[in-house]
Amino acid sequence: MSAGIRLDGRTRRTFLFPAPVEETFRYYARAEHIFSFLPHITFLDALDDGVYRLLYHSTELNIYRVRLYCDLRAALDAEGYTLRFSPLEGSLPAAPKAGLDWLEASGFYTSTSIFRPHHDGQTAVEYTLHLWADLPRPWGLRMLPQGTMNRIANAIAKFRIQEIADGFVQRTIEDYLRG
Repeated sequence: MSAGIRLDGRTRRTFLFPAPVEETFRYYARAEHIFSFLPHITFLDALDDGVYRLLYHSTELNIYRVRLYCDLRAALDAEGYTLRFSPLEGSLPAAPKAGLDWLEASGFYTSTSIFRPHHDGQTAVEYTLHLWADLPRPWGLRMLPQGTMNRIANAIAKFRIQEIADGFVQRTIEDYLRG
């Protein structure tokens, strides 16, 4: 059997949010609401208080459908204005499976948002995002050399993570301004 695919993408964004820090923190702490603004990610379920299941889904190279199920736990620090989502320890919500043009597995999602007061009643937000998974190879990629496949997978992961972060920042600001 051929080795799998390691998907690993991370990014960091710093941006200004058009509200005071307390209001900004409350806005982003509404997890089920803000998850809807993550491109390629769908909120599936609240498993427990502060525990969520998300689905990352995309079609890569116009052929391969990727689905990663991620269970995560929220940690809110209201005094430090910090919001963290971390993988739920011991949770593997999906067995790794692959077909001719699809692959599915458990994924691991981490994000941290740190909110700081800024001038003019705005908030400076430092946002980091990391998504990773070990995926089985779809049957259509079994003959591709491991090194080539990993380079392609990492380039795609880097692009997708940047797309998710940029879309999330833009969409949350637009949603807030719409009221």
